[in-house]
Amino acid sequence: MHTPEPSLAAEHFAFLVVGRSIDKALFFGGRETLAEINVDRAVTAAVQAFLRAYGTQR
Repeated sequence: MHTPEPSLAAEHFAFLVVGRSIDKALFFGGRETLAEINVDRAVTAAVQAFLRAYGTQR
């Protein structure tokens, strides 16, 4: 992966992984537990989105 701003790419990835839980806490005042989150699905979707945006050059 090549990006001129690796720190920004890392921030994007982190928010893709935890953003849903943060949004729910901020806007609805709730806290999700890991049992309530399909962690595998959330992480897989985050990785797929990240790679579409920052994927390696072929």
